[in-house]
Amino acid sequence: MRKNLLDMATDILDSYLEPRGLVYLRAQVEARVYPELFGQALEEFQRERIRRGRAIVLAAIERGELPGGTSPALVLDALAGILTNHFLSTPTSRIPTLLEHKTKFVEETVDFVVRRRLPSRRPNSLTPTSSRARRRTVDASAPRRPGATGSAGPRSAVGGMRRRPAAEDTATAPAC
Repeated sequence: MRKNLLDMATDILDSYLEPRGLVYLRAQVEARVYPELFGQALEEFQRERIRRGRAIVLAAIERGELPGGTSPALVLDALAGILTNHFLSTPTSRIPTLLEHKTKFVEETVDFVVRRRLPSRRPNSLTPTSSRARRRTVDASAPRRPGATGSAGPRSAVGGMRRRPAAEDTATAPAC
């Protein structure tokens, strides 16, 4: 499975790195804006890419390489999303370095995606499943008294994790 995902991920990144790589990315955006002009051709291409990717992930599930219930869409979205974002975030001056380290980057990306515990398919995969996760979510969204940080310091809105106070948290407000 890993080899198949590596090949697919390499193909995705290579498609961006070739001279017409940005054409495909732009076509995806234009197909959303002008579906009557670009939608059909792009849909056929994407449908084939998704079909191949799903087959790779489903075969890996059957062989026990990925847990049963793993969402093929989530694996493929994570893989393509990381590759696309990295390509778009890489300054033009650093593209030669990306090309030089492409194999290592693709391997690290595939390993990152498949070695994480991916959630099973659920009607709403963003809903916390454990009571502990629900408790953290509720605690994080509870209203807090301005300036009250408790003994542990301020908490972020995400999962109640501690964060360092921002400058505006610690600065004294001017008197009116």
